[in-house]
Amino acid sequence: MKTKIYIITLLAVLAAGISHAELVGMWNFSEGTGENTYSEVGDFTLQRGTSQSDWANPLWYEDGLSGYCFLFENDKGESENDRDFLTPLDGVDVSAVITPEFTIDAWVKLNSLPVGFSSNDPYYLVWAGDMENVTSNNYFIRMDQSGLRYASFIGGFYYDDNGTPTYNRFIHTTRLEPGLWYRLVFSYDPSLPGGNAKLWVNGELYSEDSNLVPITDGYTTPWFVLGAARQSGSQYRSFDGLIDQFRFYDHAVQDLSELDEGDCNYPGTERNTADINGDCIVNMLDFSSIAQSWLMNTDPTNVE
Repeated sequence: MKTKIYIITLLAVLAAGISHAELVGMWNFSEGTGENTYSEVGDFTLQRGTSQSDWANPLWYEDGLSGYCFLFENDKGESENDRDFLTPLDGVDVSAVITPEFTIDAWVKLNSLPVGFSSNDPYYLVWAGDMENVTSNNYFIRMDQSGLRYASFIGGFYYDDNGTPTYNRFIHTTRLEPGLWYRLVFSYDPSLPGGNAKLWVNGELYSEDSNLVPITDGYTTPWFVLGAARQSGSQYRSFDGLIDQFRFYDHAVQDLSELDEGDCNYPGTERNTADINGDCIVNMLDFSSIAQSWLMNTDPTNVE
């Protein structure tokens, strides 16, 4: 019995030492109807389109990860095509999601690949910045195609270098096939030398970059768009496909274990049997679950 208690105590201490990023917004799109979708934390309501009308509204779609999600339709991403997006409801404090340090966690399923790599071709997952200044993008995540059936992710930042807007970006190329679900996690930490950006696709750290610069803040009219970008007074470059379970954290993560647990069982793949607590990461938290279940004589793999 002493050995059993000792192991559980040790693992509990190790598990408690794992920090978590603070969740600012979590949209599971579970409403299934109406003009608005509500964050399950905080007070950040998103509306379909911009005007509580049918214009630019993504469609409620039943076949999400675990219920409803949103279907964004745009076959090329160009400004003259149909645009679907979500924007903050009037009165929402947009500054909550325009922070110098952040993590974005979302599930996506592309209906098609962008047609190319030019400025009008990308599909935007999210964009945040100053509505009044096109060179003041705080961040964005978009997907391009280089002609090799790849979609690349670009986290773009503008900063002011003695009055001269300078563009910096994080690029990683990875294969994304239409019709498949992918969990995308992108984090940026300006406190590390030169800034540090990381990208995970389905739980795997694909790339990281430590040569970015801090993001400028102090926007005149901060704005946030999910499913498109905003520039020169209008939304454009809409996403084409499904978006589900979008989360925003106000801290960067170095490891996915720092994120709150969610639905991490990637569609089309078998769950890792060592991932006892179902958080998509195999670490000391799983061993802690085993130890606690051993003490309580319960099944540690029974994760609801």
